[in-house]
Amino acid sequence: MVFRGFFLVCAIVILAACAPIPSGSLSPLPTPTSVVAVVTDVVSAATPAEAQATPESSRPVITLIRSGGLAGRAVQWDVYPDGRVRSSSGHETVVPEAEVTQVLSDIEKLGFYDLAEPGSKNNRCADCFLYTITVRIGGKDRTLAFMPEATDTPAELLQIVERANSLLQALPQE
Repeated sequence: MVFRGFFLVCAIVILAACAPIPSGSLSPLPTPTSVVAVVTDVVSAATPAEAQATPESSRPVITLIRSGGLAGRAVQWDVYPDGRVRSSSGHETVVPEAEVTQVLSDIEKLGFYDLAEPGSKNNRCADCFLYTITVRIGGKDRTLAFMPEATDTPAELLQIVERANSLLQALPQE
């Protein structure tokens, strides 16, 4: 009898852990979900008045979040137009402004703002990383979330993340 109760509790816990998280509940550091790719509006804790009052140089131009994986943790990196690069773990470095400008130019040339939203939203991968990238160029903000392993993730999106990652190489690997 005790064994059945224990088995039932374990089954409920396992099923609850596999339940997808509604897309409206994403926080600045999202937890892994079953979402493969989704286009969203910019997520910001600032009110519209605060966002307008914030100087452009103090807002990151690239925000990259990697969540999930075997450990299930999330790490966020912010790249600023002046070359500052910060991670959510507290590490910070500075890269040349020209390098940030070049990466932004490359991202725009790869068509970040024109990429079609990949269609397979129900692909599940237990230990895969979910990447969320936000790019802000010339007043345009766009956020894409995707799993690199998904078959419908555009090659351009993988190249965009590779270019963004080139700015993070000076930081300790997390």
